[in-house]
Amino acid sequence: MSVQMRFFSQIILIFATILWPFIVPFAYRELLKFHQKHREVIRLLINLPDLKVIDTERLLKPTNPTPNLSRE
Repeated sequence: MSVQMRFFSQIILIFATILWPFIVPFAYRELLKFHQKHREVIRLLINLPDLKVIDTERLLKPTNPTPNLSRE
């Protein structure tokens, strides 16, 4: 790294170190607001039973396929 890039990296590191104690509580508050706003949907999604993937191709195939009666 060049001297200028190293200096810029140190400035960013110092700036982030000073500001993270102020930013994290605001981010957590926003997360709590989101959770309170969407509480019912979150509870519903958590309490859903394990869903199974449905194989639609298998369901759409006829169980007794008709024989091919065309003659070539």
